[in-house]
Amino acid sequence: MRPDPKETLQLYLAMPDRTLGEILVKNYERNQHPVFYVSHILKDVETRHPNFEKFAYGLVMASRKLRYYFQGRMIQIFTSQPLKKILTRPEASGRVVTWSIELGEFDLEYVPRTTIKAQALADFMVECTFSGPQDLSPDAQLIRIPGKWKLFVDGSLAGKKCGAGLILSSPKGFEICQAIRFDFPLTNNEAEYEALLAGMELARSLEAKHLRAFSDSMLVVKHFTGEYEQRDPRMKAYAAKVRDVSLSFETFELSQIGRENNARADTLSRLASAETQNLTSFIYLTEAKTPSIEKKECLEIHQGNDWMTPLRSFLEKGILPPDRREALKIKYRASSYTIINGWMYRRSVRILLAHSKGRRQQLCKKVCAVPAVSHCPKTAPRRDDFGTKSHSVRRMGRGYRGHSPKKHEANKILHNCPRLCISDNRTQFIGNKFCKFLHHFGIEQKFSSVAHPQGNGAVEAANKVIFQGIKKRLGEAKGRWAEELPWILWAYRTTPRTSTGETPFRMAYGTEALVPVEVGLESYRTETYNVETNSFGLRANVDLLEEEREAAHQRNMKYLLQAAQHYDSNVKKRSFGVGDLVLRELAASMPAKQGKLQPNWEGPYKVIEVVRPGTYKLETLSGKAIKNTWHASRLRKFYQ
Repeated sequence: MRPDPKETLQLYLAMPDRTLGEILVKNYERNQHPVFYVSHILKDVETRHPNFEKFAYGLVMASRKLRYYFQGRMIQIFTSQPLKKILTRPEASGRVVTWSIELGEFDLEYVPRTTIKAQALADFMVECTFSGPQDLSPDAQLIRIPGKWKLFVDGSLAGKKCGAGLILSSPKGFEICQAIRFDFPLTNNEAEYEALLAGMELARSLEAKHLRAFSDSMLVVKHFTGEYEQRDPRMKAYAAKVRDVSLSFETFELSQIGRENNARADTLSRLASAETQNLTSFIYLTEAKTPSIEKKECLEIHQGNDWMTPLRSFLEKGILPPDRREALKIKYRASSYTIINGWMYRRSVRILLAHSKGRRQQLCKKVCAVPAVSHCPKTAPRRDDFGTKSHSVRRMGRGYRGHSPKKHEANKILHNCPRLCISDNRTQFIGNKFCKFLHHFGIEQKFSSVAHPQGNGAVEAANKVIFQGIKKRLGEAKGRWAEELPWILWAYRTTPRTSTGETPFRMAYGTEALVPVEVGLESYRTETYNVETNSFGLRANVDLLEEEREAAHQRNMKYLLQAAQHYDSNVKKRSFGVGDLVLRELAASMPAKQGKLQPNWEGPYKVIEVVRPGTYKLETLSGKAIKNTWHASRLRKFYQ
C-alpha cells in the first residue's frame, strides 16, 4: 500500500537465526497494511555478533534499502530490544558508533512492542527466507562430528625447511587455519608431533572441552593408542607430551585419516616450509623457535623492595627515609593506607577498604577511631592547590605537624592553610609580624637564595603568566586589575602546564573543570550528564588521583631534566665544598655600596653547609653565621 507524503510509518524487525527481516507498514482505518519488506542473510562473521547488535544492524540495512521511505517522515521502530540505549550508550564499540552516526540523519522513534500485529508478518517472512546449504568441504562432509571441535594436522619436511599446518574447526563450523614454520632441525615424525601439539595448545587456549584430532601419520596415532612402542628418547618425550596435554580436555580422540582427506592441512604445512610469503589473510603464519618438548627456562622470582615497602615500614615500625622530602611524601601517602592482619589496604572515597557496609563501620571505628561517615564523604576534600588542604583533613592523620589552634580559633580556619611558605628576602616577608603570623598557624617559612630569583622560579613563572593575562584583559584601564584577577587565576588553573601535561585543577580535584563555554554550547559532558553516575565518577577520579599525580610527576621530572640539560650547556659549573673559602658578589650582598671605585667582590667567607647542589650557607672567618643562603652564581673561589 502506497503511503502518503510525510505520513508516519511503522517498522518491525525479526531475527530467528541467520536471517534478518524488516517490514514497513502504515496504519489505515485501524489496520496495518504492508508497504515494503526487506530480508538479509547474515554472513558467517555477522552471525557471531551479539543479538542486540544484529537487530541494530537490521535497522541499518532497512534504512539503506528503504532510504526513500525513511527520508522526510517519522519512522516508528517497534521492537522488544533496547535499540535506543544500544545506539546512544557512550561505551559502544566502533561499528555501533558508526551505525549510530548513519542513523542520525533520520527521524526515528523507538516504541516498545506490546502486541504482535505486523510482527507476525515479519516473522513469517524471515521463516520463509532460507540461507541455502552450507558450503562445506568434502573433508568436513566426510568427517562431521556434532558438538566436538575437529583438528586436522600435518607436518612437512622439504630439505632443510620444516613446517606444519593445522585446521581447527568449531562445532558451529568456524575454522582457524594456521601455518607454522620451525626454526630448528626436525625429522618428519617430529614435525608431525609438533603440528599435533600446536593444534592441541590452540584448542586449549580457546577453551575447547571436546576435541577430536585427525592426522595422516600412522606412527603418531599408534604411539598415542599404545599399539607401537617408542624406542627413540625424543619420540618418548613427544608421546608423553601429547598425553599430558590431552588430559586438559574432557574428551580427546586421535584418529588416522588418509592423505586425500587431509589435503588442506598438508597444503598449509608445505606453505610454511616454503620460501614464499604470499599467504592469504585468513591464514595465520607463526614461527617456532624451540621444540615443544624442551623445558622452558624459568627464572626464580624473589620478592624484594617495591613501592609498598617504605609505606609498610612507616605504618608498622615508624621508619622514614633519611631524606626530609621523601619522608614528608611517605607521611602524606601513608595516611591513605592502613594495615589489617598483615595486609595493606587503601582507603577509598567510594567505599572503605572494599568491605561490606557492616564490616566497613567496624573497621572504621577500630582503625580510624572516628565515625565511619567521616571517611566516606559524598564529595572529595576541598583542595585549591598542590600544597593546600582543609584544616579538618590535615587533622585526620594527613601528616600535619604544625601549630594546633585553640578551640575558639579552630572555627575561624576553614580552608587553604598551607604547610610551607617560600618567598624571597624582601622586607615584607622577613618582618616580625609576618613571621609571627606564619608561626601562629604552624606554617613553615623558607627563603630563596639571595639575588637568585630562579630559586623561587615556580612563583616567578606563575606571576609572569598572570601579569601577561592581566595586561591583555585590562588594556588601558590599569586600575581594575583586582576585579580581573579571579578570572585570570581561573584561566591559569584550567590551562594544561607544559611540564606536567595536566591542569592544576585536575591535579587538585582529579577532574577537569567545566569551562564557561561548555555551559552555553552543548558538549559531550553536558549532554551525557547524569546525577548518579556523575557523583560516582567524581569519587572514582579522586581514588585514581594519586596515580595521575605520580604520572604527572614523572613527566615533570623528565621536563626538568631536559630544561637543565639545555641550561647547563651554556653555564660553567661552579661548586664548593664545606670548608672552602669564597668571595661574595658585592652587588648581591651590599647593593647600597655599589660604585665605580668599589670592588666587585667582598670577603672571604667560609662554606659551612651545602643546602643542595649550588646553594650554600656561609660564615665569617671569625665564626659568625651569615643569614640566608647563597647561590654559586653569586660566589667565587678565594685563593690565598
